[in-house]
Parts: sequence; C-alpha cells; structure tokens
Amino acid sequence: ALLNVITGRPGQIRFNGSAVSVIHNQFSSSNKTSAVGLVDLYATTSFGGESIFFIYFQAKGGDGLDSLVNSYVSTDANAGSTQSIGGQDVVLIPEAWAEFSIFDDGLKFTVGKLDLTNYFDNNSYANDEYSQFITSGFVNSAALPFIETTPGIRVRTNILNRFFVQIALVNSVNSGTKIFSSLIKAASIGFKIFPDSDFEGNFRVFGYLHPDTDDKAGYGISVDQNLFKELGLFIRWNKNSNEYLKIIGIEQAWSTGLLYESILFARKFSMGIA
Repeated sequence: ALLNVITGRPGQIRFNGSAVSVIHNQFSSSNKTSAVGLVDLYATTSFGGESIFFIYFQAKGGDGLDSLVNSYVSTDANAGSTQSIGGQDVVLIPEAWAEFSIFDDGLKFTVGKLDLTNYFDNNSYANDEYSQFITSGFVNSAALPFIETTPGIRVRTNILNRFFVQIALVNSVNSGTKIFSSLIKAASIGFKIFPDSDFEGNFRVFGYLHPDTDDKAGYGISVDQNLFKELGLFIRWNKNSNEYLKIIGIEQAWSTGLLYESILFARKFSMGIA
C-alpha cells in the first residue's frame, strides 16, 4: 500500500521511521545492566512509473551485552555505535538505492548501496531485530559473509507472483574502489507455498561466491511457513566452504523457531521461541 502511494505521486518525498530502546541485564554476581538505543529514518520518492528511490539514515549507541558476553553472534542485532572517535553522534547512511520495474513488475533492477540480507536469506518470521528476534543469529544466518552494506546491483524476476529468480553483484568492501574486480556474486530462487491462503509460506535457496576466498561457494536455505493465522514457523540453514573460516570463522549455522503475533489491547503483541 505504501509503495502504491509513493509511485502514484512522483516527486513527493515520504518520510517514516522508528526509535528503538533495549535494556539488558546480565544476572550474575556483578549484576551488570546495559542499554541500546537507535533511531532510523527512511525517505522514499518515485521517479514516475514503476520506479522508486530510497535512502536510509541511522544513528545508534550502546553495545548491549556484547562487551560482556563472548559469542559468534551479537546478543542484540541493534547494538553498536555510530559515534565518532571524539564522542560526537554521527548519522550514517546504511542504504541508498534506486529501483526500476518493467513488464508489470515482472523484472526489477535495484542499484546503489545495498544490504544483501534484505534480498538473500530473508524470512517472514525471523528477519527483523526490532519486532521479531533480537539476537543477530535469528535475524540472519550466523554463517553469512555479508558484513556491510556495499555498492552493487540486484536483478529479480517475478513469475506469476509465485516464483522468483534473482542475482546480485556487490563490492566486497564498502568502497567505491575495485567495483568490478572485487565482487560478491549471489543468486537465489524461491517459490510460495499455498499462496494467498492462511497457510502461505516461502521456500528460498541461495548461494554466493566471495572474492576473499578465491570465489569458493557458500549456500543456504530460508523457509517460513504460516501454521495458523497468528503462528508462523521459520527454518534457516547455511554452509560455507572451508576457505570462509579465514574471513568469518563459521563453517555452517542453522536455526529454527516459532513466532506468535496477535493484537492485545489494540496493540501488536509478539512472542517467539527460537
């Protein structure tokens, strides 16, 4: 609905966003408490027709429990800081891209500063650290080597609103240098299960090649399935070639869980186990 409004009013910029705060407590003899806070602002406009431009601003602070707990994944995917070395709050631009669609949304091109996890390893029930699972290992696979948002391009098909094939080429570092010689190559296919029903689900298979591993392969699956109207299941698995151990330190990872979402006292209520 939001995209329809944006594309229907070319040149008009729409803003939306969110503010998130989290308090953590580590129950131990030291009884340490920590906090995380962040603000996100999104600006979107249309060039006319089936085209949009999107830019994302973010400022955040607080390491949560990550400075206290040793783990391969962050205990809170919201944690971190955009402060400068001098302690000044800085606003970052994690994403900025333009997207064009042709053939009645059958073929889509996205160009700019991209977050590959938005397109590969995405999931309906375990992909949002704000309103689903906080721990980063349940937001995306812990074995994914997509560390930062980087310049690149994505191409995606949409077949009968049920099947898709997509490919992407992005820089392996967040830089404007070596944009054609140091590329992460990714591809995925997927399809909907029981589309447009109370039991709709998605099955996705993806793979990638990373230049820092001499283009050795990594691959995975991401599945979400609506079991009942308010209860969903997610399953995720990802495996890397041994060469990825030198850049990410994780050969393979899996996760699964349930997410219950309902309306309680006129507010959205979520509860999950993973």
